Amino acid sequence: AVQHVDRDKIPEFFLRDLVLLKRDFNAVLVDDAQRLRVLNEAIKPVVRVKSSEPGWLDFQIEYECAGYPLPSNLLSKMTGEFVELNDTTWLKVNRSSVDQIEKQLDGLGATPVNGGYRLPIMEFTSLEEFIEKIGGRAELSQAYGEFLDHLTDFRTDDSYVLSPTAERDLTTNGIKLRPYQRGGIQWLTWLQQNRLHGVLADDMGLGKTLQAIATMRQGYESTDSHQHSLVVAPKSVLLHWQREIHRFFPTARTYQYHGPQRQNLFNSASPIIFISTYNIVSNDVETLSRVPFFYLILDEATYIKNPDSGRTQA
Repeated sequence: AVQHVDRDKIPEFFLRDLVLLKRDFNAVLVDDAQRLRVLNEAIKPVVRVKSSEPGWLDFQIEYECAGYPLPSNLLSKMTGEFVELNDTTWLKVNRSSVDQIEKQLDGLGATPVNGGYRLPIMEFTSLEEFIEKIGGRAELSQAYGEFLDHLTDFRTDDSYVLSPTAERDLTTNGIKLRPYQRGGIQWLTWLQQNRLHGVLADDMGLGKTLQAIATMRQGYESTDSHQHSLVVAPKSVLLHWQREIHRFFPTARTYQYHGPQRQNLFNSASPIIFISTYNIVSNDVETLSRVPFFYLILDEATYIKNPDSGRTQA
């Protein structure tokens, strides 16, 4: 007996009827039918990650099965349980597994962009956890791979130099940067360039303030930013911060945002380094949260060590 099968029925025939026929009969596939295949294997996600714009991670999610690439738009167009890969190959797709991945993608909070997704680069650990959780295979661009290498094995250069004008101001003020301070400034500058945050945890008296101001100066000089910055510190050191900024960054405008007569100067066209206290920032959080600060520097960051406190939330 000869049995003909319509093309749209081929996948179901191969996985069900042909199996039954071979159990009871000597079933033979003839001519082109011998080249037909219906894959019933698990599909695996492939996440392609790149860092093409400073501060952002762009990634795309595609799928593969038995060595065949399955673009996500192909899966989104499927109407039944089978996807036709080419003229001779079909794939049975467990749609629920794809839906589960998309559900976890929603939990990641990524923004759809240009057929893919985007996350702030500071969320790189969340992206790695997401890829591991969905059992995906990551394909990293060269730029993102180099970013991870720097992040996990950052090497400082003791001879790292600041801008010529900054080096001149150092000499004028009799300041000689120690090698570890130059390394700290280099590291903080690298974090700024990659839109990351960091904690400088040197012991007391080793020049954390100087390193922070030098880094802020580097940022302003290299970007020509007109955004304001905010230094938050204990009340007892506000004047110290203002003096140190004037000493090492003499062209910067500063303002102690403190006291009952504090002025709202945030609409100023030229950048101002505001220096304030934790209490004032907590009280004025609605105003301050609307200011796109270039730098936020927290002196004595143990003031926000309790993640549930109102001060820390502010």
